[in-house]
Amino acid sequence: MTKKSYTEHIGRRAAANVFHAFDFAKNTGHPMNTYTVLHLRDQDSASVTTQFTKIRRKFRNWYSYHQKKNNCAMLPPIYTYTFEAPTGAVHVNWVLHIPDAMLAEFQKKLPKWVEKVTGDLQPYDIKTERITPGTDKRVANYCNKGVDPLYAEHFNLNQISAPQGRIYGRRVTVSTAISKASREAVGFKAKYHRNDHQKGRIWQFPS
Repeated sequence: MTKKSYTEHIGRRAAANVFHAFDFAKNTGHPMNTYTVLHLRDQDSASVTTQFTKIRRKFRNWYSYHQKKNNCAMLPPIYTYTFEAPTGAVHVNWVLHIPDAMLAEFQKKLPKWVEKVTGDLQPYDIKTERITPGTDKRVANYCNKGVDPLYAEHFNLNQISAPQGRIYGRRVTVSTAISKASREAVGFKAKYHRNDHQKGRIWQFPS
């Protein structure tokens, strides 16, 4: 029997990882502040997953180059993403930390990256919003709304939990900088340190 290559829901561990990643990003002083939705379509030349991988690669190259060019402190890419397809059409909820000085350029570059990769940019394929400090938890909840119904109550998502379609390949990902391994490397435990940023404690990314 071959291993199933798709998922119908976000698993418990994956959902917890997203929530903890949001907490850790905030506690490092670099909270999630940009929410982008990308509508992508499978093509003969590249699946949606492959397209988004290429878009992220362009983002990482630009992100690193911009920091070096402007002699900024080198900050690793901070983001999570969740694939959804509630109607069959796939979109990506991509949530990032973008430094304020880089936001305008990011918004200009993103459509160019998508068009370059897909060759099929439609008027409503990209939507980007700024996340305020008080709404980041709401965004994290929204990204996890496709959680397995068995765990909806556990994560207090009963009011928004709903099937988000079948996704082939990895459904949810957290960037390395805020991953479980990175959090463990500095001893960050979301349950105990969730509000450290309010007390003035700033966590550092592992070197």
